[in-house]
Amino acid sequence: MKMFYEKDADVNLIKSKKIAIFGYGSQGHAHALNLKDSGVKEIVVALREGSSSASIAFVCIFSAYIVASPSVVSLFEYSLIIMSMIPGYFLFNEIPSGRTFFGVACIIAAGIYIYLREKARDQYIATETPVRR
Repeated sequence: MKMFYEKDADVNLIKSKKIAIFGYGSQGHAHALNLKDSGVKEIVVALREGSSSASIAFVCIFSAYIVASPSVVSLFEYSLIIMSMIPGYFLFNEIPSGRTFFGVACIIAAGIYIYLREKARDQYIATETPVRR
């Protein structure tokens, strides 16, 4: 199987285009963020009409940002990397690289740090009115 990397593609070809993502699960979310980080200006997400799971997920994410600070909530978005490694290993026998394990260690360390920081400040991670510092 041939692997393609960033150097194999010219991202400038799509920067001025409208890019559509069909579905907005964890993979669609990751694709949208990657495109945004690559400089794509216009990203559209297409959901099946009346998709209850998409609506519920959307409300849950924004509700989380209402009751907790972004530094706490964004950590859980990165935890999707860890959650996608598990089925990759068991279903496809893909062993993650050392860099991936390093990234996982950083995510876990950040989670522990945030927990200990909030505990030391005697502040709940989720409050009715989040305190931004």
